[in-house]
Amino acid sequence: MDAALAITNRPSSRAEYLGAQLREGYWASVPGQVDAWLRRVQADDGVPLAEDAWREGPHFREGLDWDEGMTEGRARVMAEIFDENAIRRRIIANRDAGVVDSILGFGAGMVGSALDPINFMPVVGLAGRAAGLGARAATTLGRTTTAGGLRRIAGADQAVRSAATARFGQVGGRALASGGEAAVATAAVQPILIPSRQAFGDDVTFGDAVLDIALGAGVGAVFGGATGAFAWARGRVGGRARGQALVRTQTAADALIRNEPVDLPPPPPAMVDGFDRAASRAARLSGGLIDPVTGRSRVVTPRGTEIEVEEMVVEADDLITVDLADFPEGLQPPGRRRAMSDAPVAEIADALDPLRLTDSRMADAGA
Repeated sequence: MDAALAITNRPSSRAEYLGAQLREGYWASVPGQVDAWLRRVQADDGVPLAEDAWREGPHFREGLDWDEGMTEGRARVMAEIFDENAIRRRIIANRDAGVVDSILGFGAGMVGSALDPINFMPVVGLAGRAAGLGARAATTLGRTTTAGGLRRIAGADQAVRSAATARFGQVGGRALASGGEAAVATAAVQPILIPSRQAFGDDVTFGDAVLDIALGAGVGAVFGGATGAFAWARGRVGGRARGQALVRTQTAADALIRNEPVDLPPPPPAMVDGFDRAASRAARLSGGLIDPVTGRSRVVTPRGTEIEVEEMVVEADDLITVDLADFPEGLQPPGRRRAMSDAPVAEIADALDPLRLTDSRMADAGA
């Protein structure tokens, strides 16, 4: 411990200072304390350590208290955490921090405490929702006076958020509301965090508690402002698109009233293709050509056998036609391969009836 502290007697660099501030922010947060207690519990080896032996042993530190459940493993971990805290704070103290370093250090502390879920707990929102649920329950039970009071609380909750947004805008309003909620939540857990830190030798002052609350408020405000900015940007983009659609619709309506051609931009080809496919499928479903359960078409062969087939889209170059050498034997009469079959094919092509290429129940007809 003494050797480690001797290393930190030199002035701290800015990187060391900011790193120590970041770790200090984490230490003062709920996750930091949970981490410390988990280390303490996991190190508990069940070997009892008497108070006299602890005071004379290598794990004694001024500022730590012995307790009845002290063990060798617990004493070792508590001493390690105590030393880590002392070295970190020596690094912070050895930096001659000016205005810039102080601002950066405060930001590093915010980053260190950013993982604390308390910073994101919507205290005001939860209070309003809880009051609203309580009012409905009180109304059901016939407690009209209680229900009225809870409704006023819920109304006040909404009024606070609305007033913040109206006064400072969507970004500033959300930052203010989220920062306030984080400050309230952080202050609410101080009665738990302070004794926890004191158990590891921290001398927690009122100023430390105020700094923790300020860090929590800062983290909440940053994330609240970020969500507000995202919502604002999304609203601007969506509002612009809705406005353009409204202008086009109004222009088209005016043209219809004046009996003029309606000039609207053509829909994307993919949209047209999708509509065509959907309409074709709907028609075949209604006509019984598609099984609504399997999604396959049911067709009948020339011999009267009903079979199920499934649509498949393939490239034209991948088709194996009857005129190719690798066409499977037995699937087409051999005469179709001869040149004499070209004449009937040409005759059919000249008298092509497109309607005969639509969906058909017969396997040898339609498309």
